[in-house]
Amino acid sequence: MPHQTFVDLDAGKEHGRSGYVYPLSRAVRREEFLYYERPFIGHPRIDFTAAVVFPGLGFKASRYYSAGRPYRYLWYIDIIEAAWESQSRLCVTDLYLDVVQFPERIGYTVLDIDEFREAFERREITDAQVVAALRGLETVCGAFDANRGQFAPYLQRLMGADAFGPKG
Repeated sequence: MPHQTFVDLDAGKEHGRSGYVYPLSRAVRREEFLYYERPFIGHPRIDFTAAVVFPGLGFKASRYYSAGRPYRYLWYIDIIEAAWESQSRLCVTDLYLDVVQFPERIGYTVLDIDEFREAFERREITDAQVVAALRGLETVCGAFDANRGQFAPYLQRLMGADAFGPKG
């Protein structure tokens, strides 16, 4: 079954997989997106994460930080389905497909196509979710392609004056 997470702005928490609850250190809600930052609790090498969810575009872009520097991936992008359950609670359903960019490379790599196919074959995701996932994947890959293998310029255009990443 697809994993679901929730971001509760009133409580200032992200409810992650397997029952983990993480305190938010910063959140910015706009009509088109939700940006948030939080400590990465319980990981031996990652200290902090920043993420932005675009419900209408079908993706969540994240960066992980270790000692203030990006960790392993420059971008980790989940293909998702997301909806606001209330003014302050966003439900995010992971649709298996992920896109990553490594710091030393231009371009991207699509991950977990096998998991996506298997979920479809087991009927764990609906036809509508398959279509949503493929649309989200098309959006993300198209953004990389249109920006010469980079994702940051596309994301900054979407976020406008709101900056991605920790301040200071």
